[in-house]
Amino acid sequence: MSCYRDWENLRACTGQQNTWNTRPYGKSGVKGVFLKGKKFVVRDHNDRYVCTLDDFELAAAMATKFRTDNHGEFAYGG
Repeated sequence: MSCYRDWENLRACTGQQNTWNTRPYGKSGVKGVFLKGKKFVVRDHNDRYVCTLDDFELAAAMATKFRTDNHGEFAYGG
């Protein structure tokens, strides 16, 4: 068994692109969505404000769309 056999399945990326592909964190369970009071705040990977919404599902969809639009194939989809 060779440890090199799966290297063909890897893609080249920068360190920043590699951090885009991290798992969600926080209580909401959705990467980039945080609860503030009774509203859900969507932030990007640099903790910059994207939007504030009343509905969690809409906030999760907005965060997913933002990640896909900005990070392409490196966006975390889990």
